[in-house]
Amino acid sequence: MARESPPRCVNSTLHEVGPAPQENLTPLSNVLTSGNGKVLDFCVDRIKYVDWPPILNALSCDLSLHSIAIRCRQKVRTVLEHIDCERLAKTVTKRAVILTNFMLCNLIEALVQCLTDTTFLATLTLEGLPLKIPYLNPLCEAILSNNSLRHIHLPRCGVGDAGCQALCRAVRCLPGVLTLDLTGCEITPLGASHIADLIKFQKIHRYSENWVHTLRYRLPELDAMAGLRRITLCTNPGLGDAGLSLLFEVLADDLWIKGIGGVPILESV
Repeated sequence: MARESPPRCVNSTLHEVGPAPQENLTPLSNVLTSGNGKVLDFCVDRIKYVDWPPILNALSCDLSLHSIAIRCRQKVRTVLEHIDCERLAKTVTKRAVILTNFMLCNLIEALVQCLTDTTFLATLTLEGLPLKIPYLNPLCEAILSNNSLRHIHLPRCGVGDAGCQALCRAVRCLPGVLTLDLTGCEITPLGASHIADLIKFQKIHRYSENWVHTLRYRLPELDAMAGLRRITLCTNPGLGDAGLSLLFEVLADDLWIKGIGGVPILESV
C-alpha cells in the first residue's frame, strides 16, 4: 500500500508561524511570500482541503504582511452552501474547496483575525471569490476596525449592490483608504448611488478641512488630504447610463478623485 503523503505547510514568513517541522509537514510550493516575507499572493484553485488548515492558521497569525492577495481563477459565481462541515469539505473534488461554505467561512474568519490585529497590512486583494453579504459583512466589520489598509481590491467577487453598500459604509469612515476596486462585481445604478454617497460624504469632510486651512492663511495641500483617490468599476455593464450619470454628477466638482473605472476623470467627463 502506498504511503500517504504528509500535509504541506506554507513557506517563508507564514511557515514560521505555522506548524513546526516536527509535525511532518512539507512545503506548499504554490503559496509563497515575497518582498522579504511582506507580500503574500497565491491562487486557491488547486489547494486541497488538507493543505488549508496550516494556511489559515498562519494567515490569521502573521502580522508582518504588508500585502495579501488571494485569487480564484475558476469562473464560479456560487458557493456550495450545503458543504458546511469538515466531513463534507473533504469530499469536494470537482471545484476548488474554498468555494464551499465551510472553507470560505474559515478563510473569512482568518482574514478577520488578521485585519483586526495587524498594523502593517496596506493592501488586501480578494479576486474571484463569491463574496455575498453573509461572507462580506464580517470582512467589512474587520476593515472598519483597521487603520493600516490603503488599498482594497475585490475584482470579480460579485458583491452586488448590497455588498457595495456595506463596503461604502465601512470605507467612508476610513480616510486612510486610497483605492477601491470593484471590477466585475455586478453593480447596478443602486450600487452607483452608494458609491456617489461615499464620494459626497468624503468630499464634504475634505472641504471642511480645506476651510480650516484657509482660516489659518495656509494653502491647502489637496493631494495630502485623506480619502479615496481612485475607484475602479470596470466590467460592470449593469451600471448603465443611469449609474454613470450618478457618478459623473457627484464628481463634477470633486478635486480629489483621480480616476474611476480605470480612466482619468478629466477624460471621462
